[in-house]
Amino acid sequence: APHYSFHSVNFIDKNEGWLVKDAAQGKKQVYEILQTTDGGKNWASILQSNSQIKKVLFISKNDGWIITQEDRNTQSDTKTGIIKIQHTDDDKTWEIQWQDEVNMSDKLDLWFANKDCGFALINGILLSTKNGGKEWSNVSFDVEGFIPQHISFVDANTGWVIGNVKVEKQDNQNKLLVLQTVDGGQHWQQQFEKIIPEGQLVSSIDIDFVNKTTGWFLTSNLETWAGELFYTANSGQSWQKINEIKCVRPTPVELEFINQQVGWIPLNVGAGPVAGGLLLTTDGGKHLNLINNDQYLNSMVEVGFTSDKEGWAVGTNPNQGNYLVRTDDGGETWTQVFPRIRPTEDISFVNNKHGFGLGQLSDSGALLSTADGGDTWQNINSFSEKYRPARITFINNKTGWILATPIDANKTVILKTTDSGKTWDVEKGNIPQVGLWSTSYFKFYNIKDGILINNGNKINLYYTSDGGSIWQKSEQERLNGQYQFSFSSSKEGWEVYSSQSNTVDLNYTRDGSTWESLGQIASNARVYGIDFIANDKGKLLLEEPPYKSDSIVKLLLTADGGENWSSHPFPEEFKLEMFKNEIPLLFTDDTHGWILSGQGLLRTENGGQTWNW
Repeated sequence: APHYSFHSVNFIDKNEGWLVKDAAQGKKQVYEILQTTDGGKNWASILQSNSQIKKVLFISKNDGWIITQEDRNTQSDTKTGIIKIQHTDDDKTWEIQWQDEVNMSDKLDLWFANKDCGFALINGILLSTKNGGKEWSNVSFDVEGFIPQHISFVDANTGWVIGNVKVEKQDNQNKLLVLQTVDGGQHWQQQFEKIIPEGQLVSSIDIDFVNKTTGWFLTSNLETWAGELFYTANSGQSWQKINEIKCVRPTPVELEFINQQVGWIPLNVGAGPVAGGLLLTTDGGKHLNLINNDQYLNSMVEVGFTSDKEGWAVGTNPNQGNYLVRTDDGGETWTQVFPRIRPTEDISFVNNKHGFGLGQLSDSGALLSTADGGDTWQNINSFSEKYRPARITFINNKTGWILATPIDANKTVILKTTDSGKTWDVEKGNIPQVGLWSTSYFKFYNIKDGILINNGNKINLYYTSDGGSIWQKSEQERLNGQYQFSFSSSKEGWEVYSSQSNTVDLNYTRDGSTWESLGQIASNARVYGIDFIANDKGKLLLEEPPYKSDSIVKLLLTADGGENWSSHPFPEEFKLEMFKNEIPLLFTDDTHGWILSGQGLLRTENGGQTWNW
């Protein structure tokens, strides 16, 4: 469940595949190769390493290669590392076939025509093998100063390379070249040359051939932000520019053409906030259609297809890590297969087993349900085409409400379902117009009574007693600081106030409008979540001291309405995400509870003494 990233997705058919997973375990990074035999539903670890696994490539069930990189701490500005090529023929034991100390680089690639003939691109050096990697030799291009950046081979003999070369006579000038080999890399012929004006940073994003005649390459100009897509239908004897793609924010990552007509380009948003997604062409690159939505498949870093229908793509959520989606219909629909879907935005449990969740890594507008206490989730709906949902509340397995805003309108709506989330109606009436992300509490207690609290310049409490059509407003002056709420009914509630000096105070209301102080709970802490159930039983999630690397996360428990508290520390591997002011904390009884963190969903079955992802 912790935050992780992955790359090098490599499928040999629709079921058998591998990927590299990077995850933080305590203070160290652990790198793993995961394998699936069922198209991505389930994954097993076949290798764990302390060295970075930069690339994985399998050509059959057991025959595979990896490139690993071990950092070296040197005094110079240039970071070097030990890079190794390793091979397995049983997917269990790995032998080192090649290693060298070279400058650190992300320009790494592997390609094998069969179990004997292959190529490895490592930081501007192209290596070739004719005996399955037992021996690797440097490929010479006979072009002085040429640095290869990307390769594309269609068989053991025929391939292309694109890269830059420095023009010696003019210090600041570069050339972009495409070279071709028809004899397995022994000889190369120049096919394309682009002189780059002084001061411009032009390089290549990728080159991709689908057969011996048809190929594309994409350039990147960091000065003009223009990427040029070139195409050939005659093995590269002539190239024509057929399209232009913005190459910065979002950044095109690679070319993945399936045949002469259909191709994909993933767009990585980076720091954002811009729209990314997947570019699709169905006419060989002349026209490109963007597949995305504000929330769905937005920042994509990798794509790979095994046929025109079956493919996988890696997306990234800047706060919560990478995810893998799969399509079986040529990209019309995508399903998240890894990690297993779970809520990311909000949760509502109606008993120990049944609950609903908002969002998943690949679609923050998804509606999910669980019948086993949160172990597994089913995707039952998505609001991404119409609404941005923010809060969810259910009173039983069938009836629930969602607070949302329409994609195309600046207003607040309340959606209601009576069939477990399959269909939704928009509530009519005087719906409170509140900022979705400043709404700190939204809950219904039965078919009629509900509460909505907006935490803007003033604290506004809204009550309904007719199921959500008519709302009464109660206004409260606020001090500077952070407020969080929990109500056990639509009138009885608790408010925790974290001041700017990090003191934490608790207040109580019987009638929803007048508040009494229950005193200070902590003097140097920050509260992340609060939940009270009936009979004065409450829980507080806090960090003490706040914003420090050695701070301790605690769960405080009260059985007397907040007068006395007992403390349970969390395991060290549970890190709260600093970008969120509040984390959903929810109990259905004394023992069963959940915390929705950015790293995953935590559950307790003993009142918060121990937690499991």
